[in-house]
Amino acid sequence: MSKGVKGAVKVPPTGRIRPIGNGSIGPFRTDAEYIAAVRQALAEGAHLDARQLASEGYEKHPGNDELRRMAKVLAPPRIISTNLPANPGIALNARWLKESASEYKGQWVAVYNGELLGSAATLSDLTQKIQLPKGTLLTKVF
Repeated sequence: MSKGVKGAVKVPPTGRIRPIGNGSIGPFRTDAEYIAAVRQALAEGAHLDARQLASEGYEKHPGNDELRRMAKVLAPPRIISTNLPANPGIALNARWLKESASEYKGQWVAVYNGELLGSAATLSDLTQKIQLPKGTLLTKVF
């Protein structure tokens, strides 16, 4: 078991927090105890447990803004729409990277619809140099 915040849940080396009693992860009462437990679970790599703790803590303490943010950030991902048409620019960008990226090793590149818009040594230099259309791929070439 790892050492942690006083009163917080102890995370075993497996990265999973053991449920206590009624299926709840810990016997937490205050919002501060939940916040400390979420932080410790994240530090220990127990992300699903952190999600559960944040959600449970927010249910018990709905007025706490930090627990609300934690619950929102750690909530399961939502699929907003699945009926969008495929974006052909993604495949074109991938092809450009495969064929041409080696010429730009160590640099940041901006690629849009398979065409190089610009390159620079840093991301900030690149974004200041050119206007980027929505959907531009920004990546550092290794």
